[in-house]
Amino acid sequence: MGGVPRRKALDCKATARGGSGSKGSVDIRNHIKSLVLVVLLLTCSLASSHAWAGTIRGVVTSFEYGEPLAGVTVSLVEDPGPAGRWKATAATDSVGNYIFDDLASGRWELFFATPGFTATADTVEIAANDTVVVDISLKLDAIQIGDLVVTGRAADAEAELQIGFVNLDSATLRKIPNVIEPDPLRALQILPGVQAASDISSGLYIRGGGPDQTLVLADGITVYNPTHAFGFFSTFNNDVVRDVDLYKGAYPAKYGGRLGAVLDVGMKENTTPKVSGKLGISLIAARGLIEGRGGPDQWYLAGRRSWLDPLLNALRTDENPIPDYFFYDVNARYVSDRWGGRTTFSWYRGKDDVGVEADAYTAFDLGWGNDVLMLRHQRDLSADLDMEATLSRSKYEAMTDASIFATPFEVTNELQDISLSGALNYRAGEAHRLTLGLLGSWYDFLYQQTFNLSPGVDYRSKPTELATYLEDRWVPGEKTVVRGGVRVRYITDGDRLFAEPRLSISHRIRPDLRLKVGGGVYNQYLQLVTTEGFSAGDFYLPIDETADPGRSWQAVIGAEWNVSDHDLLSLDVYNNDMQNLVEFDNRTPVDQNEFTAENIFVTGGTGYARGAEVFFRHQKD
Repeated sequence: MGGVPRRKALDCKATARGGSGSKGSVDIRNHIKSLVLVVLLLTCSLASSHAWAGTIRGVVTSFEYGEPLAGVTVSLVEDPGPAGRWKATAATDSVGNYIFDDLASGRWELFFATPGFTATADTVEIAANDTVVVDISLKLDAIQIGDLVVTGRAADAEAELQIGFVNLDSATLRKIPNVIEPDPLRALQILPGVQAASDISSGLYIRGGGPDQTLVLADGITVYNPTHAFGFFSTFNNDVVRDVDLYKGAYPAKYGGRLGAVLDVGMKENTTPKVSGKLGISLIAARGLIEGRGGPDQWYLAGRRSWLDPLLNALRTDENPIPDYFFYDVNARYVSDRWGGRTTFSWYRGKDDVGVEADAYTAFDLGWGNDVLMLRHQRDLSADLDMEATLSRSKYEAMTDASIFATPFEVTNELQDISLSGALNYRAGEAHRLTLGLLGSWYDFLYQQTFNLSPGVDYRSKPTELATYLEDRWVPGEKTVVRGGVRVRYITDGDRLFAEPRLSISHRIRPDLRLKVGGGVYNQYLQLVTTEGFSAGDFYLPIDETADPGRSWQAVIGAEWNVSDHDLLSLDVYNNDMQNLVEFDNRTPVDQNEFTAENIFVTGGTGYARGAEVFFRHQKD
């Protein structure tokens, strides 16, 4: 902070003159006159001080992000003035504040400068006893520096170690050809080893595993039915997608619960300095996004809805009962860097609704959707230790309300997953990074049927799953990275305990050639009952104690060759042996009221998936 000395503004003069009288009387009068002179001079000085006590203060922030800037040099210069004109400097504090006080009235120039930002100047007029506020936003400016070694993104470090790992950022996803609008799940179908059930399905078949064997996550939270329009495209609005991480197999101990692959969709964080928004429209849907930032807080709200309703209504006739259909989804996110760390709250809600009225006696109303809430806090506990805690709720529901020849028929299917998880990451020197994770999931399954208003099936189950994992990322030398881990799961349904070891190794033979291996053991407790190419009727059931959950042993080996700075060629050879597979028994009667695994599924199946993948990638500048 800066303070400027006061100038002398008033010229006060006093003269003492002697008179006649005795010497003693003269001395007394002289003392009295001297005292009056001192008081007069003090009064003039105070008046001078009071007349010129002006103040300039303000806050300096970043133009791009709106955050306060600390340590900015603020120079104050009197204008006009001779070559030796008055000058003072100050520096902004931790929240961007600066102040100059006790200033003379007149015109003053302010100069703001700090590395990495464009220098800015301003001129103000100040009157006596006045306070002028000058808030400044500095724009980022490029700095020319010499050679600099930087560390890549987390996704780059994961790609260096993990075999079968692919990361696609939002810019890449937008450039991939699409049918109607950019879609993260459909974009992955161009990758080797990834296929769809059909041209109109976003369900993924990865290295021989079906959609039920792929774990789909949004910021680490399970999304149980990630589709719109009967699987035509996914529930993920590309406007709010940051990137997509795909593990084709042999995924690490951090993840669990599926026999095949993991797809983790990362949601964007707002980077705009002020409130902004955008609108878009495709062949079937309109979408909008508004986002903003205030100091350490940032937020956004995005929505999307189909707009075909008026068109379908116009085409519908008694002879051609075209279905009535719409879908919508909403994404909201709030991030705060308060409370000693980063706290994130996010919400997703999506729904599809189909209505068909064939005649006066036959009609269908079908709806399904997801509701996902997440609260997460991340913070550094020390230079080598950080933590993360997450509370989430993911709910999938599908409801059918039908009338067939005037006979009502209803089906309700719900799955709710409330989870609490935490993780500690510890950097044990340069060679080891240890991760300890804990997870508790409380499930609530509901499946009900009524026929002709008479109760039929009424199934409900509330199992609990507890899991812990320990992982070590070990760098024994400059050329090798090893990640070993184990995940232990306990399921109350049947008191079952599973141990799932995982291993990944990456070794650089030469600067442009790297060998990778990976493998692990995986168990699947939740089973998806799905209709091929039609996701609206999907529902989940647990594999209870009447059958063994599915198990797979995965092993992958491969090589990556950096042909040039822009070209990468990779080869993966994989093997996945599976046991205890289950499949929905089509012979199960409609009025089945026993929902144990042995009554609903054909159990005890075996299978395998083996193959080789060649992937060539060219990256443009």
